[in-house]
Amino acid sequence: WFAAREVVSSSLLFVYDEADRTGGSARVRMIDFAKTQHLPDGPTLTHDARWEAGNHEDGYLVGLGTLRTLWEALPVGGFSG
Repeated sequence: WFAAREVVSSSLLFVYDEADRTGGSARVRMIDFAKTQHLPDGPTLTHDARWEAGNHEDGYLVGLGTLRTLWEALPVGGFSG
């Protein structure tokens, strides 16, 4: 499914449940696919290639990787001050 669609204007939903017995849990869900376009037969996307005019690559996985890197760089326990 993912390789045959250009993902445009989707969203990520972040959910944190502090009441979880393990000390809290976090989840991320991909939502809002109303503008996602099915590609014509033939091309498939990797979602991690650079965008060039006409290639339909959206960089979705590049963005997720960057977000993960930034998230992991946050201090454990939050910010102080």
